[in-house]
Amino acid sequence: MVRDLPAARMGHRPALDGLRALAVLAVVAVHYAGEHRWLVRGGGLGVNAFFVLSGFLITRLMLEELAGHRRVDIASFYRRRFARLAPAFVLFVVAVLLVEGTTDIYGDSGSVLRGAVTSTLYIHNWAGVAGWSDPAFGITWSLAVEEQFYLVWPAVFIVTAGRFGRRGIVWVSGGIALVAATETAFRSIVLDHSAEVLKLGTDSNGLIGLMAGCWLAAVVDLDVDERHQRLLRVAFIPAASLVVVSVLVLDGSSDVMPRGGTLLFSALMVVVVLAVVSGAVRPGPLGWPVLQWIGRASYGIYLFHLLALRAAYEVVPGNRVVARLLGIVLTLAVCAASLRWVERPLRRRLTSGHGHRRPEPRPARALAGVAAG
Repeated sequence: MVRDLPAARMGHRPALDGLRALAVLAVVAVHYAGEHRWLVRGGGLGVNAFFVLSGFLITRLMLEELAGHRRVDIASFYRRRFARLAPAFVLFVVAVLLVEGTTDIYGDSGSVLRGAVTSTLYIHNWAGVAGWSDPAFGITWSLAVEEQFYLVWPAVFIVTAGRFGRRGIVWVSGGIALVAATETAFRSIVLDHSAEVLKLGTDSNGLIGLMAGCWLAAVVDLDVDERHQRLLRVAFIPAASLVVVSVLVLDGSSDVMPRGGTLLFSALMVVVVLAVVSGAVRPGPLGWPVLQWIGRASYGIYLFHLLALRAAYEVVPGNRVVARLLGIVLTLAVCAASLRWVERPLRRRLTSGHGHRRPEPRPARALAGVAAG
């Protein structure tokens, strides 16, 4: 039964960092696979996993804030989002522009500059829908989708929760997800819109996953009794297996995704996330220190991994295997430095001294704005 507001705070769930790590590793794998891309055709589905996680955590945090303080501090919400997103993103944009300005590795400074502008404005996904492309900022389409979600969803949440309570969030988020899935399938089947356009549009691919996560946050409590935990343990195995199979074999640009595949994948991720955060499934490998670090660094890894690969190809032009290994080393080095000397110090400075009522739980700090695709 849906209660009006969550009874307890979720706190830090290390397994979510592990899930985030696996999602970004899937994206890196498909981008680094080269001629072996067929081994991980659906690696880009890592972004869909992030959409579900983002919707879940953001909505859960707002529900908890509403339960504890009877209101949601919108100014604090956007301050935390900015503190999480801006430092690494600005560093990434500056790095791309400096590399292109000094080496011309992309060979089209005009399109790179245009990509920097549309990415900074968080409209890069719609630029892609319009047919604009650039060689450096393509991955920021998913960041744009999430930023547009952050812009609209808190207001929808406040109005809905204020009028109808938690049950209203259940119906609104679930209804939006189903409408988005239906509209996407109609555009794919009847209007013959391409899978790529439907992937990039905020109203289709991203909205389905985000709303699935929002629905999960609103419809369940985390103090699951033993009987439901047993059911979740049983459901987790096929759900997680199908997620893995999808990542291995399902091409994200195929017509399967807009014709129900995105909704099904999001539903599978809902089961996986619920089983993990409820404690029905122990963290296991998801709690390994290396995956924990990758999960915390996933935003930076997502931002920098393609730039590092492009630079590595320039350094080692004749050996793609060595270049890919170098790209991984560069990515991890840059992300470690960014976390230590840029992201964390600036985040503390940007969020300190503003009187927000409680510290944001680690999963949200590590997650907000993290989408890989």
